[in-house]
Amino acid sequence: MTSHFTAIPVGQGDAFFYKDADTCVLVDGGRSPHAIAHQFQSALSRTDVDIVICTHNDADHANGVLGLLESGIQCREVWLPGRWTERLKDLLENPHGFFAELYDDWREETDSLDG
Repeated sequence: MTSHFTAIPVGQGDAFFYKDADTCVLVDGGRSPHAIAHQFQSALSRTDVDIVICTHNDADHANGVLGLLESGIQCREVWLPGRWTERLKDLLENPHGFFAELYDDWREETDSLDG
């Protein structure tokens, strides 16, 4: 099988998909947390991805990643920016609290975009 690279039309921001014989990867997800799942499935006819990479925390890259994860699209791994390592201790000691905080921050951001 050959590899292929697809730019997913997410409006504002970036979302790129790479697939080879062994792995498929989504890099970023655009600004809209609500549209990415449909855009992903429409562009790729898939309901899963091996690795999702969030390159940085700007809304036009990260919001779609969070929306994709919330949508139920299956994902084996999520790679976050290295500068988030300052929070690694929180993640290891209290993963539920860490992800709850991340989710709450994301909801606040998306609510402010919707309102």
